[in-house]
Amino acid sequence: MGMLQHPQSPLEHPSPRIPKEPGRRPAGSTPCLVSQVLDEFSRQVSRTEWPSGSPATISYAALDGYLSKYQNPRDADPMTRVQAELDETKIILHNTMESLLERGEKLDDLVSKSEVLGAQSKAFYKTARKQNSCCDIM
Repeated sequence: MGMLQHPQSPLEHPSPRIPKEPGRRPAGSTPCLVSQVLDEFSRQVSRTEWPSGSPATISYAALDGYLSKYQNPRDADPMTRVQAELDETKIILHNTMESLLERGEKLDDLVSKSEVLGAQSKAFYKTARKQNSCCDIM
């Protein structure tokens, strides 16, 4: 008889990371904004005004500031900012590594050309010495 296979728990095999869609906010920034706006709104507007209030009767000017601030998550969320800076640093590091590898290849070419030039100069010296040895008049 075959063995029964039990479904694996999510803890044993975590789900694959969902790629971030362009323009989509990171998961941590929205709840932070909502709680921050709600806290400030609660301090500025009395709870008794909430049920009967409307945008015409309740003024909350700070909301526009929060909305404009959170249009760019990099400016609003420190983790997003750090991640973006880390991504930029990785790009710079990759470019630097490529430059170093190219320089290394150029140095290898220079070393091999130098060795060839050294061998040619040694051969030239030996040939010149042979040519000059017949002319010794002393």
